[in-house]
Amino acid sequence: MRTMLLPLFLALLLAAPALAEEVRTPKPILDDEDLSIHVVETACNTYLITCKRTRTFVLVDPGSDISGTAMAWKRRGLKPKAIWLTHEHGDHVGGLVAVHAELNVPVVAHPLALPGVERVTRRAKELLDPLVEEGAVVEVGKTRWKTLHLPGHARGSLGFLLEGRVLIAGDTLFKGSIGRSDLPGSSPDVLAKSLGTKVWPLAEKTLVLPGHGPHTTLGVEKRSNWLFQDFARKGRGEPPIPR
Repeated sequence: MRTMLLPLFLALLLAAPALAEEVRTPKPILDDEDLSIHVVETACNTYLITCKRTRTFVLVDPGSDISGTAMAWKRRGLKPKAIWLTHEHGDHVGGLVAVHAELNVPVVAHPLALPGVERVTRRAKELLDPLVEEGAVVEVGKTRWKTLHLPGHARGSLGFLLEGRVLIAGDTLFKGSIGRSDLPGSSPDVLAKSLGTKVWPLAEKTLVLPGHGPHTTLGVEKRSNWLFQDFARKGRGEPPIPR
């Protein structure tokens, strides 16, 4: 009896990593002819953005150690190009060291994110390279993304914009809400300006990928998200909508 159970036990043991990997298979948000975007729900939304033409990908906000998922992406024949950070809070960078050790690619972040990342890892100065300002262009294969400095929730908040298509918003804008502005380093006035002058003018069809929760579109948030409406108007120096 024992000899019969041993092969079954070994088979289950060997299958365990594959089962764990299956559980963490990213969910597709966008999948068209040239680009795919998947999300893994860690301490935040961790995104994998893939250029199908070049078979390269970037990973956004490793909120916890998802190096196993990243390596599974590599085993599909995809080549990692960078890790992008939307901001410096621990729930968005908790897995940075582990994932960087596996992928060994540049880590893109805003200079003002450096002190916050240093509170999570003493290797921040070594890891965060390049540091990018407003208007820098970063690439995923054939797709070119513009960085938007969106302070207010965190000093080093960055949005990554694929013009007319996708905004990776971090914790600046959520479905039905906006980012907190009562934390150390945050400011409601600064957040209002970011929302009103940089996010609100974007195309309504823009797919918004937030740092937590479900994705949405800018048009939906303009019509239904009263916090977004009021803060954006404040950021442009306009009075709130009477309610």
